[in-house]
Amino acid sequence: MDRLQFYLEPSLNDELDRLSAECNVSKAELIRDGVRHIVKEHQAIEDDPLFDIVGAGEAEAKDGSAEHDKYLYGMP
Repeated sequence: MDRLQFYLEPSLNDELDRLSAECNVSKAELIRDGVRHIVKEHQAIEDDPLFDIVGAGEAEAKDGSAEHDKYLYGMP
């Protein structure tokens, strides 16, 4: 692991102390979990395994997203 140093506002540090005691885990582990969560939320869409299916199918209709009811159910 890499070592990092940073500053926290006192109120945030107090909350981190409280949560650490409540969850019986170190403050460092809570911070790592938080960073993992943020990184996962901001993960590039291209890294999502489901992204591979984008464009896999072909259709004659080019307005399928706007006119899906028409094509699926025959509705005007």
